[in-house]
Amino acid sequence: MKHLLLLFLAVVLLQAQSFLISSVPLPKTYVLNTDIQECDNTCLHQLIADERFFSFLAHAKDKIDDPALNDILLITTALFNVERMRQYTELKIAMLLPYRVIGRYAYSTTNAAFAYYLTKNRAFELKTYHAESEGLEELERVLQKIENDDFHYVIAPLTLTGAQNVASLDLPMHIYFPTIQKDDLNVSSEYIYYGGINYQKQLASLMPYSSTPLTVLYDENALGKKLMQITKDEYLYAFEENITKNRLLLTDDEGKVLSFDEKETYDPEYAAAPKFYSFPIAKNTSNLQNLLDNNAKIQEGSFLLNTPVVKSAMIMSQLTLYDVNSSNILSTQINYNPELLLLTQEKDREHMLIANSINYHNNIMIESNALLQNNIVYDWINYATMIGADYFYHLITSAHREYPQEMIDNQIEYPISIVRPTSSRFVTVKTE
Repeated sequence: MKHLLLLFLAVVLLQAQSFLISSVPLPKTYVLNTDIQECDNTCLHQLIADERFFSFLAHAKDKIDDPALNDILLITTALFNVERMRQYTELKIAMLLPYRVIGRYAYSTTNAAFAYYLTKNRAFELKTYHAESEGLEELERVLQKIENDDFHYVIAPLTLTGAQNVASLDLPMHIYFPTIQKDDLNVSSEYIYYGGINYQKQLASLMPYSSTPLTVLYDENALGKKLMQITKDEYLYAFEENITKNRLLLTDDEGKVLSFDEKETYDPEYAAAPKFYSFPIAKNTSNLQNLLDNNAKIQEGSFLLNTPVVKSAMIMSQLTLYDVNSSNILSTQINYNPELLLLTQEKDREHMLIANSINYHNNIMIESNALLQNNIVYDWINYATMIGADYFYHLITSAHREYPQEMIDNQIEYPISIVRPTSSRFVTVKTE
């Protein structure tokens, strides 16, 4: 009897086990896209009409902007139990690097892209291609090699000369210039993207804080001269705008608009012509006594520094030394640098304002870069490279972007904030 009971229990237990869900996962179907041609929404609709469902799954992105196609994608994915191979194929990005021209940025921009893709938890290939120069033939040779290696997305931190040569080749490759602003190159192509900051917009954002006279100190090179001229144009434009606005406010008791001459009292700043002075600062200059000491014409106004941080620190210390009574000191992105806080005394910079386009911070990206001893918090070229890596990842995978800056007409648009350097950090005064 005892043996019969044990046999009965064994049969019951075996039968009970058959009702449990197996721990072995169901097999998945993988769809590989072997077609090199792009397939737009019209093409996807045709594939569905032709009942070519696996071709549809191979071409379709994770999320389609056509609601009907998106619904079909969800249904067919579930129906065929598909894990789409596209999600597991390697992400391939090339870095085009003229080492001799861009120096340390050849390494730091590579680290920025590498750090970004490390956070994505998926297979990727990031390959660097060395260019001996930015000459047309050399760049064409390297880009041909990139294309032969089956890379179609290229991050290229080049100078304006190199970018012009690449653009002239008119290649069907997605190329992102983190160092170039679109207005500087003035080339429109669906394959070329720009990540450079807009210095003209930064300078325009600083003009409301300027007073007359405005004195510009700038680097004695092509970029410095260009920024000086932009500053002058923006300053004169802003001054004329202020005069126009002021005139509109000049009315009598009946509301009649008065001319400048008819107003009994007015701000003399708007009555006089704007005063603008500019001085190039040579590379090895360390003493500005001849410029600053007892120079009455630059007193009581604003100074704008289009100079690197070390030179800016020297200028600011000597403005204090020679007791130049400036209303404030203005600067663009070039001086948004923590070294400024170390190289200057707090009293030297207490009236300083800086236009800054590095406004959005992703802590994960900051930490992943820090592991590679890379800076994306203050270095705008590394920051722009990170945004380009993010945008390419979005283009290839249709994944949500980590960075919110819009790509408008193939140019990254950066909001501009006005920041003030304090004793230990930069504090935002205004964001536009």
